[in-house]
Amino acid sequence: MITDYQRKKLKDEISRLAPSEGVHETPIGGVRVSRCSQCVERTPMVYEPGIVILASGRKRGYIGGQICEYSPDTYLVLSSTLPWEVEIMDANENDPCLGMFIPVDSALIRSVSLSLDSLKNDIRPASRSGFPSSIIATQMDNRIRDAAIRLLEMLKDPVDAEILGPQIVKEIVYQILKGPQAEMLRSLCGRDSMSARIHRILSDLNKNPERAISVPDLAAEAGMSVSAFHAAFKETTSMAPIQYQKAIRLHRAQILIVSEGLRVSEAAFEVGYTSPSQFSRDFRKLFGFPPSVTLEQVPEFYRQ
Repeated sequence: MITDYQRKKLKDEISRLAPSEGVHETPIGGVRVSRCSQCVERTPMVYEPGIVILASGRKRGYIGGQICEYSPDTYLVLSSTLPWEVEIMDANENDPCLGMFIPVDSALIRSVSLSLDSLKNDIRPASRSGFPSSIIATQMDNRIRDAAIRLLEMLKDPVDAEILGPQIVKEIVYQILKGPQAEMLRSLCGRDSMSARIHRILSDLNKNPERAISVPDLAAEAGMSVSAFHAAFKETTSMAPIQYQKAIRLHRAQILIVSEGLRVSEAAFEVGYTSPSQFSRDFRKLFGFPPSVTLEQVPEFYRQ
């Protein structure tokens, strides 16, 4: 049972590490904390593979006609980079939405999985519930929350963070691999499974958004028929491959405009568009405003 002390402690630790609005990096590579002191309407976002834990507030994600709500009573596991729309609820100056993100590492997942297999541990399958197989919210376990608190406490001391931090990340992955999201994480480290092949394609599309693609070529890379590849891709992302790449390109361009100061035309060409006018049309369709005003429209929470 999760205690009131655990809830308060997690809020206090994240609040300490995220004293201002936005996303804050920590000394442990990839682990981030965030603060948002206002409700935010549905906004297109891209979530990376990892574990999301909220200490306060609520979020609701929308993709493919499905809705996924998560809160301090749940944790979120993502097995692939996923474009979707996110809404932040129950957040204000006195009680902001506070959260942490822990990236997943396929080598670590493989190591822990092999240890569990060698001990003949029964792995529980993930509950799909009709939601894309890349993202599911699960009831919070007090062991996971306790480990998250200890991970945040380690960040007070750089030496503790360097030596003990990775061990606590491993503990969190271990606890999740013992729970209902085991299959979700394991899909990241398989070598020849259909899921693993789709994840490799997704990783490449995210690393090289400017790459010209065709579904037959991607299917050939995955060693699948076009129909099997298309079905597996859509099951994982709730999107068709071309639609997925377009979303990734537009989000990457927004980052280039907001964070790196590129002009609209420069950002368009950087992510693979050959027509700035087509880029502007697609950008407006996704975000609801033209790229020329993106600096004014993007909430502070999403700028970092």
